Amino acid sequence: MTGLALNLSSRIVGDAGVLYCKGRVVAGPEAAELLQQTKALLVLCSDVVLNFSEITYVDSSGLGALVTLCSRAGVPNGQVVLCNLSQKVNDLLTLTKLRTLFEIYESESAAISALYGEVERPSKPGAPSGPRLLCVDSSCELLVYLREILQAENYQVLTTLNLSDALLLLKATQFSLLLLGPNFVRAGSSAVEALRAAAGKVPALILQDNQDAAEMARDILGQISKELTPKQGAASRPS
Repeated sequence: MTGLALNLSSRIVGDAGVLYCKGRVVAGPEAAELLQQTKALLVLCSDVVLNFSEITYVDSSGLGALVTLCSRAGVPNGQVVLCNLSQKVNDLLTLTKLRTLFEIYESESAAISALYGEVERPSKPGAPSGPRLLCVDSSCELLVYLREILQAENYQVLTTLNLSDALLLLKATQFSLLLLGPNFVRAGSSAVEALRAAAGKVPALILQDNQDAAEMARDILGQISKELTPKQGAASRPS
């Protein structure tokens, strides 16, 4: 939103959203925009990380917005955590004795890992409950397609566009299967091998290009079923 003392941008890592905040969180449209964009991101994601590495100032209204976002009462359908706080913001939370109200992490990767590492996180009503799959490709359109066809078959699907986020997700949570899209594979064998190594015993499938969307869906679902059927109930993450 232009003309504000606060600039916001976001990305999605698996099913966690990251909101990058730059500037000042103050009374008026800035605090309102932070609330609005965080809640909008929670419609798409299970949880949100507020990256405050470039926040220089927070006033009382900004603190009120943060308390609202980081409380279960204010955001009942997800969790909002903070990361990369400056010393100035850290000191403010300490002086106001509000620090204990927030879940704070030193880095973005630590925050995401902690969210995925929680035990028995509640699922949204109607959410898929089958095996968890990680899909990696550089095409947003292909990942949207994969998410839709796989969720329709009750698979839990996390998607990512790049190697670094895929490696983070593999460390943070358990998967039954790794799906590598054709665009990611074409980018180079070193990235593919890095993911295979990080996945350990988790099997990986390389997806092929197919202009026929229906045929591609049948092929992918068939490959997944063949790979997972004998392994239902088996541990998918290496010890």
